[in-house]
Amino acid sequence: MTRRTWIFVVLGLVFTAPCHAANPLAQAEAMIEVDRFDAALAALKTAEIASDESARRLDMALGRIYLGVGKPDRALDFFEKASMEGADDGPALAAMAEAELALGHPKKALEQAQKAVKSDGGGLEAQVALALTGTPAGRHDLSDGVTARLGSSMPDSEEVALARARIAAAANRSQALALLRDFVGGHPFAARAEDQFGKLLWQSGSHDLALEHRLHAASQLAAQGDTARAEAIRGWITAAEVMPQPAAPPPPATAVASAQPSASVLPPGEGQPQKPEFRELFPFRPKFGGSGIVLEGGRRVLTNRHVAQDGTKFAARTGLGHVRRLRVIGVDTAADLALLEADTPFPGEVGFPLARLATAKAGRRITVLGFPFTDALGEDAPSLTEGVISKETGLGDDQAEFQMTARIEPGSSGGPIFDHYGDLIGLSVASLNTAGLEKARHTVLQSVSFGVAPTAIARFLKLPPPAPPAGGAEINPEAFYQEILPCVVMIVGE
Repeated sequence: MTRRTWIFVVLGLVFTAPCHAANPLAQAEAMIEVDRFDAALAALKTAEIASDESARRLDMALGRIYLGVGKPDRALDFFEKASMEGADDGPALAAMAEAELALGHPKKALEQAQKAVKSDGGGLEAQVALALTGTPAGRHDLSDGVTARLGSSMPDSEEVALARARIAAAANRSQALALLRDFVGGHPFAARAEDQFGKLLWQSGSHDLALEHRLHAASQLAAQGDTARAEAIRGWITAAEVMPQPAAPPPPATAVASAQPSASVLPPGEGQPQKPEFRELFPFRPKFGGSGIVLEGGRRVLTNRHVAQDGTKFAARTGLGHVRRLRVIGVDTAADLALLEADTPFPGEVGFPLARLATAKAGRRITVLGFPFTDALGEDAPSLTEGVISKETGLGDDQAEFQMTARIEPGSSGGPIFDHYGDLIGLSVASLNTAGLEKARHTVLQSVSFGVAPTAIARFLKLPPPAPPAGGAEINPEAFYQEILPCVVMIVGE
């Protein structure tokens, strides 16, 4: 019996005993703490709001859900409502500070955090908000002061330990892991701290160890009577059961790419359709985003340069929900290409084989995937559009691009373009309309989309020139969409 099988056998034994159901608000708050936002929202729909306090808790919970799914503007609305519904508005002001920070307003965030401290005195939520917003707003002294105060006060407090870890995780996950590891080692009944330790282990790729700690934390919480939080963790573990292990250590990063297909990849058009699994959260609050494709070996991601040029942190999530941190390892300014590398390979080393880079010819049918307008359209899975290559060159007969009829929108940049055989023939790069279109010198142009040409991709990755399509059976778009989900990624940056 493997360690993971043992975990889920024990999980069933631990949670077969009946327990008293928590009220919907408490259930939702527990679900939010373990990032189960859909389940939290479902619980809130059944909550009875009988007082101003329950209305405040409801609005805080809704704000936390929207903040957790990357919609800080909506979160801010609910936090503002919550601040007016209770006598103690410190926690709501602290949450407003986090939302402002996620919106890219560090000075506003700091102002809200300072208001939270004045309202809430030395409350932990206000102190954490002050530490999180101080550094981005240029007030390192405030962040350092909070960190120092928390580090010297109440060393046996689990709440303080969780606050310190949260502050540390914003800049250095390894430091947060070390803090929680030491605290849990000295406080064996600190179940919430152990669960947070497990969450960070999971984000770091140590999945088996993470499951062990989260299972142990859930069993302790159940024994302590905190059934809502225990059930929330159990639900998370059940959802994560199908998540495969991280792949073996990646090959050295000296070679940019290989022209030989990997035996471990899932070639489009072959194999069984994939199903989306548990969606991992990004390790930071995204400020911008785009799309890309995972290359063979499961570690390198190809996208547009303009997607990766302005940030200092990057991460990608596949259509199956797996997240990895990325770093930029190469750019091509002329062709608008960038190559990023994951800290660990995506599960199973699934990636698109570079031997299937093919030429782009006018008239060829194409399928384009990407993550456009995620705020409005959602980010759980990529969107698919179809069209044809309408011209083999781009604006001004640029040889590094081609023109296509498939529509792309903001967020689609870097998304892969496939032909009707499932071969990769380019990346989405831009769309043009009459607004600001000086170069085209036409006022009747409605919409034109462009892709980076396969010849430019081959030069960038140091590959042989792309060959004509291999031919054979044409793809079924429905089946192809499911098969390619492990390779298509949403890229975010900060």
